[in-house]
Amino acid sequence: ERAVAARLAVFFFCFTLAAAQAVGQTTAALLQRLTDLSLLHRQEGGGDVRYSMHEVLRVFAHEALDRAGEAVLARDRHLEFYADSVASCYETMTGPQQAQVLAGLQRADANMLLAWQWSIDRQRPEAMRVMLPALYRYATIVSSLAQWLPRFESALAALSVAQPQPIHGMLQARLGGALN
Repeated sequence: ERAVAARLAVFFFCFTLAAAQAVGQTTAALLQRLTDLSLLHRQEGGGDVRYSMHEVLRVFAHEALDRAGEAVLARDRHLEFYADSVASCYETMTGPQQAQVLAGLQRADANMLLAWQWSIDRQRPEAMRVMLPALYRYATIVSSLAQWLPRFESALAALSVAQPQPIHGMLQARLGGALN
């Protein structure tokens, strides 16, 4: 229970069962146990169930994750989950399920930001490449480009110019003159 709670501390605000299973390597039954112990809070709404951890508990659990030497691995799993999740929404953001898809992405916005920042911190251009088209589409549709633009700019600045990656061109092409 402690190890799972520590792994779940990488989430910011709330997360779904699927996210907890992928990142925290847990089960629905264990999430229920953590909820019963008041380590997690369960919220229903918007057609899904989400879990959250009180910020004080999250900080304490994250410190335990660091001490156990598992923080990088848990954050890498977090990045992989959100990169795949965001990318899988690219087509449906403009289809008949648009409202439902965008609402789900808005509920995951804080974790998407966290995953994007981790991709920058860890110099993971492949994860950025996977996420960028969908993140850009999401940001332009929900009018949050102003929130995301500094993150796209920091990704461009963080990537080594000495070793150009395809993501440089993608960022510049996607954002056009907005970066100049």
